[in-house]
Amino acid sequence: MIPNPAPARSPAEGEAGTLEAAQRQLRRIALDLHDGPAQDVAALSADAALLEAELGSDLSPERAELVRGLAGEIRARLVSLSRQIGDLSEVLEPRSLLREPLDRVLAREAEWFARRTGIVPALEVARDLGLMTASQQIALASVAREALANVAKHAGASRVRLSARVTGEGVVLCVTDDGRGFDAASAAARGRRGLTGMHERLHLLGGTLKVRSRKGGPTRVEATVPRWRPEP
Repeated sequence: MIPNPAPARSPAEGEAGTLEAAQRQLRRIALDLHDGPAQDVAALSADAALLEAELGSDLSPERAELVRGLAGEIRARLVSLSRQIGDLSEVLEPRSLLREPLDRVLAREAEWFARRTGIVPALEVARDLGLMTASQQIALASVAREALANVAKHAGASRVRLSARVTGEGVVLCVTDDGRGFDAASAAARGRRGLTGMHERLHLLGGTLKVRSRKGGPTRVEATVPRWRPEP
């Protein structure tokens, strides 16, 4: 039995589909800019302020060594930022996040967070997170970066935990801190750009974002992307 051919799309339907695809692409560009270069610029500004403060004081040999390390970290992040901007301009995705397995990317994010804040996150990331698409890996890495940046800027935390594991639902990434917390419902209603961006990025991939927090803490950000199964 010969199947009926799919009905032809009208020009209007074709234009609508093209417009919708363009809008999705623009949303992804905005998210990539916010989650990648914008976060790096903010982190570099904070690091530069620390470096400036240190240079204005008498330094012991130990502090001088720390300052040199901070200067090296700023230089390394500038190199990474340059690559991300180049990748984004070329293919509209921060492919620098794909050059390493996700567990290494998350370990590096934890290391950068520790350098900026002095808090070493507890890192519990499975080495084998299964098959993921490029967009899924970018989304989880971006959520980790955004959540850690929010902890550094707002939480006043003393303990932070970053984890990623495989469950029956897919790959689950969590960032938890014991900071001052916030009213998650109120923040979502105000449309805080960071939270909105994380929600939208995961939604485009069929994933979910759950933010559990209250004033006084703790705060838990949980991102899930569905299992990816290649077509037979």
